[in-house]
Amino acid sequence: MTYNITPTSSISCISPTPQYPTTITNIDSNPLANTQAQTLCKSLGGLPSTGMKFITSLAGSNDLDLSSYDIVWLAALVGDTQEDKENILQNVVGKMRKGSLLVMRGAWGLRSVLYYDFDVTTPAVTQYLDICVRMDPFGDVLDSGRGA
Repeated sequence: MTYNITPTSSISCISPTPQYPTTITNIDSNPLANTQAQTLCKSLGGLPSTGMKFITSLAGSNDLDLSSYDIVWLAALVGDTQEDKENILQNVVGKMRKGSLLVMRGAWGLRSVLYYDFDVTTPAVTQYLDICVRMDPFGDVLDSGRGA
């Protein structure tokens, strides 16, 4: 299975069994974040060092091919407004293959102070996606930077 996910969340997604190998491509617009995550994975050895690759790019960028991924994750910080997020979503979904899944992290509750929350019910979203589920961590704050 292949995933596209942000660097700080990806280590926990690697499959420990060789019969179900997992490849994770970490895509981040910040080259320093990628360098630090790559250094961490190399220092851990094993699957984190072999099952990961790192690309510095913007989500939805023209040079980004997402057609080989089963799952694409978008971080909550992608896009500053509803319109920005919808435009990025349109670009990303247009590069994905039919049948793959898109997971978008949101900003419910206290996280909305840090990130703009995303309304998945707008016509601009529903014309590109069939929303399967929206989950909010009622009472808990999930922080991928700390391995929640």
